[in-house]
Amino acid sequence: MEQKKKKRNLVLSVGALLVVLLLFFSVYYFFFLPGKGKDGAPGEPGTSILLEDIIIFDGTNSQVTYSQQNTCETTIAVNPNDPMNVVAGANDYTTPTGDSWCGAYWSRDGGKTWGQTLIPGYRGGPVSVLTGYGIAGDPVVVFDSDGNVYMAGLAARRKQVSPFRPLQKMSCIWVAKSSDGGETWGQVRQVATSISAVNFHDKEWLTCDPNDGTLYVTWTVFNFLSASEIVCARSTNGGNTWGDYVVISEFTGGETQVQGSYPVVDDDGVLHVVWIGYSPGSIRYSRSTDKGLSFSPAKDIAPCQPISYHQDPNTYRTPTMPALAVDRSGLDTHGNLYVTWPDNVNGDADILMCSSYDGGDSWTEPIRVNNDTVGNGAPQFFPSISVSPQGYVCTIFYDMRDDPEGIMLHIYFALSMDGGLNFSLQFNITNVQFNGENSAGSFLGQLTSSDHTAFIGDYIQVDTNKDGAYACWCDVRNGSPSNYNSDVYFAFVGFESVNYNATAGEV
Repeated sequence: MEQKKKKRNLVLSVGALLVVLLLFFSVYYFFFLPGKGKDGAPGEPGTSILLEDIIIFDGTNSQVTYSQQNTCETTIAVNPNDPMNVVAGANDYTTPTGDSWCGAYWSRDGGKTWGQTLIPGYRGGPVSVLTGYGIAGDPVVVFDSDGNVYMAGLAARRKQVSPFRPLQKMSCIWVAKSSDGGETWGQVRQVATSISAVNFHDKEWLTCDPNDGTLYVTWTVFNFLSASEIVCARSTNGGNTWGDYVVISEFTGGETQVQGSYPVVDDDGVLHVVWIGYSPGSIRYSRSTDKGLSFSPAKDIAPCQPISYHQDPNTYRTPTMPALAVDRSGLDTHGNLYVTWPDNVNGDADILMCSSYDGGDSWTEPIRVNNDTVGNGAPQFFPSISVSPQGYVCTIFYDMRDDPEGIMLHIYFALSMDGGLNFSLQFNITNVQFNGENSAGSFLGQLTSSDHTAFIGDYIQVDTNKDGAYACWCDVRNGSPSNYNSDVYFAFVGFESVNYNATAGEV
């Protein structure tokens, strides 16, 4: 009898120990394993981490640029015909004069290694229609269905002259084309130009119709006395020529403080555009059903409380601008539109998103994307959004939730598998936190630290295909108070069992 009792106690003890161990490893898995949990960190490079049987991320961050000059304001696109060919862009200060131009970076191995060049036209470089402008920036890259890649940007004089001295080369919107995966950019065309400071062209974005290759670029035209308009131009011949631009925003109706337009084209060829109206604060929307020749009356789709222009105590700017994506999955969510932006409605900078399930006719109430504690004072900003062929809604954004001082930055990745209703799966993809204050600032600030105002750009970007998400951002891990610098970094987040280490043709 005594032996049975001891045996029973032993079994109970072993069972209790197993329960304790199971609870321990469950807690460890969900809250401490790299890449898991509400505020999870990425894995160490080289160690694959399976998240919810959907995401594979090995913690690798690939450095795209290596110069001592600043690179910031990043864009990225993956070739629809070759997932190993990825092209990125950024404001790049590696010009002979040390001033900003648009850099193009290409990869043939899925983002592990990169080549780089500058768009022709910079001072001391190859001649193009941009020759004579002092600076270029705001790059955006996009592929067409044939594998050609395009970059849009602006170019301007460093010093804007008086509006009463016309016939000066002041600013322009341009689009360049590469037919070799981003290595060379022989075709550079101006879309619109200004010859005096009465008008200034700014903050363009580019998209391509996947059906027929029509290119659309939208941007902001700042008129004299700072009134602004959102406009759109198109090209039907691969960016070789461009039509006159059409005004989208309601300038005559009093909409005069607008910025940050973002266009996408759905599978029906409808062009959708969002932007921010600052007075009063709202996210605005319009669409074109006739290939950009005319647009529906602009309307508010969500209220917006712009976030602070600087996230104290930091000095780099954090403007409020939206990003837009469309679902082309062919599933139940096909055709859904998703717009995301930073918002101060909860007392600090959060990432919000609203959706349309009927082609832009109506929009849902905004939801909060970042899942840290509401009102905790941790800023999130610069959201980018893309929808994969599986219908996964993917976002990335800068995030300070992991630093109580509100200084050190991570890039967070958030994913929704239910049509943008929930973003419960999110984690940081940067394997090092960094201080944005250590980035180089204005041109003068690069020459003397006594006039330093940090600058990490105005946006970052993520693109997706069936294999995963391709994220690109301005990273300041290599900068310091004695050596201001920022670089372009890249991370790949795989879907399901995609092998990121495969060679071309094996994915």
